[in-house]
Amino acid sequence: MPITVPNDQQLVKLGTQVIRSGWLRLVRDEFALSMVSLAQLLGTYAATVKTWEDGTATLVWKESARRAATFYLGYLDTLAKLQRAGISPEDLMSLRTASMYLGKAGPSVREDCVAGDLTCLDLGVLGTFVWKKDVGR
Repeated sequence: MPITVPNDQQLVKLGTQVIRSGWLRLVRDEFALSMVSLAQLLGTYAATVKTWEDGTATLVWKESARRAATFYLGYLDTLAKLQRAGISPEDLMSLRTASMYLGKAGPSVREDCVAGDLTCLDLGVLGTFVWKKDVGR
């Protein structure tokens, strides 16, 4: 089945809707992402994400809208894959959050993943996640 790729104008329109709709906050809540983590994934600053979430952003740059749209489309793809695999986002935590709970730096937690001490999942645009049960949560 052919994949329809949105053109630039469609990406900008979709991204602007994503930013203005409050959807980003819902994703942050669903995957327990910090504002800083989401900002890093979107290639922007936490302060920018804050203005998007609280509705005080008066201007959405085209490049920001494109990144938000690309993130949104990647999120939908990732969520569909999780659902097909029977995995609930509630059973996962971001690598950054796991690092805090374990009291280890991110690279050390990644090494635990490589060693097989933690099960890590690459969730595409959402980043790397681990099973909460592996961190005792």
